Amino acid sequence: MKFAVGGGGLRFEVSGLRGILTLFALALVGLGIADQLKRPSGERTWHGKIWGVIPYDFRVPSLEKLARSMWDPGDERVLKDRAFGVGWDLNLGAVAKAPDRR
Repeated sequence: MKFAVGGGGLRFEVSGLRGILTLFALALVGLGIADQLKRPSGERTWHGKIWGVIPYDFRVPSLEKLARSMWDPGDERVLKDRAFGVGWDLNLGAVAKAPDRR
């Protein structure tokens, strides 16, 4: 499957599964930004959940927050909210700590 969107000198071409996933990811970013912009400026937090499920966080993260989202052996959750952006990060600390089930 291949289609293109163009207008005003901007052209975006989507081809294959990778293109569709990229388009979906961009749509989620747009939904997160729209969720914040519909609020009064004093009530914007720049983090929340899309449809009450998919987390987003557009605040500038600290190095500690970035590291903790990808390596936190003290947290057993394998998927953690992204430190920046939309979706989840893989907690490699929980994966490394998981018992061997052979």
